[in-house]
Amino acid sequence: MSTPQQSPQFQPPQPQYQPAPQPQPPQYSQPPQYSQPPRPQSAPQPAPQPPQYPAPYQPQGQYPPAQPPAPQPAPAPIPQIPAYKLARRIMRRAVNRPAGLALMYALIAQTLGMACSFAISFSLGFARGAGATAMSAQDLVAESNRLVMEHMGVISLGSFGVAMLVLVLVDRRRILRRGFWVGSHGEAKRMRASWLVSFVVVMITAQAAFALLEALASAAGISVVSPAMQTINQSAVNWQMWLFVGLVGPVFEEIVFRGVLLQSLAPYGRNFAIVTSSLMFALYHGDFAQGLFAFFVGLLLGFVGLEYSVMWSIALHVFNNAVLGGALPSLAASYGDAGNTAYGLAILGVGIVGGIVVFARHGREIRAYAALNRSPRGTYWGWTAPCFLIFVGLETMVVLVSLTLVLAS
Repeated sequence: MSTPQQSPQFQPPQPQYQPAPQPQPPQYSQPPQYSQPPRPQSAPQPAPQPPQYPAPYQPQGQYPPAQPPAPQPAPAPIPQIPAYKLARRIMRRAVNRPAGLALMYALIAQTLGMACSFAISFSLGFARGAGATAMSAQDLVAESNRLVMEHMGVISLGSFGVAMLVLVLVDRRRILRRGFWVGSHGEAKRMRASWLVSFVVVMITAQAAFALLEALASAAGISVVSPAMQTINQSAVNWQMWLFVGLVGPVFEEIVFRGVLLQSLAPYGRNFAIVTSSLMFALYHGDFAQGLFAFFVGLLLGFVGLEYSVMWSIALHVFNNAVLGGALPSLAASYGDAGNTAYGLAILGVGIVGGIVVFARHGREIRAYAALNRSPRGTYWGWTAPCFLIFVGLETMVVLVSLTLVLAS
């Protein structure tokens, strides 16, 4: 049995895909070839020849041969200054400028003061001469002195004020800086109450020593009342003189002696600076008795000014002048002789006992400080500086005249 023949299935025709033609790079025509004209052939260059220089001049036989240069003399050797002479020169220069500033201040103040006093006397004499009433020469001198003493406070404030203004202008770089007044940072010590009390006691001790010396001299028939103190006592009749003696004068003196002078000399030895400023401070006062007291007080104020600050030395100086030498004696004098005697005994008691206690407690420290700050050898050659010698010479003459007047009276 035959199977039925299967008829072929119908298959639709499949489309025949042709691959897409790939893009062909564009064909550019070859650029035209330009023919280069033939270059002319240059002739070969000859090799460079070295330059021909003329032959050097040949000297003839009639010229002498050149002589070698003459030897130059050796320079003179610079003279070597010995070390000790160089140190003396340095010290003279170190002392000369601050001593010159102190001399300038003193000369300006004293010259202006004398000029104002003479002007008052001259104006009084001219007025009396032109008036109807005539005065004898003795009365005229007495009246002139009275007027000068009456206006001494104004004269002192004006003359010393002008001198201080000139000093500040000349040395303003030092005086106007903060370290001048409160000390350099890290060097100035902080003032303790116990040390402040000790310093006040030492000042009272100096007052007691001076009062004791005056009493002993009076018992021996010798007057040590200085003309400077007499002038201050006679002229202290108005508030201008009290202002100068108690405040303005101490401030100005500390600026000059514990500020300008002491701080300039401190790098060359603290002992030297303190002694030098104290000596000039003593001579500046113009008489022997007050100068002796000022020297020992100056040692204390110099120590305080170096170790603490100028502000503390100003405070102690103002306390000495305004309180110990002004307010307390005036208060005691208001009670008569009994008040003066009581005040004198109190100063002696506190000064002697307090001085013994202070020096017993701190004497070893004082000696150690002096030994530690001993000045090098040759430092005191600075006292041969010209300005220092002029200052000492002029003020010594004033002291001798004052001492002569005291002894003559």
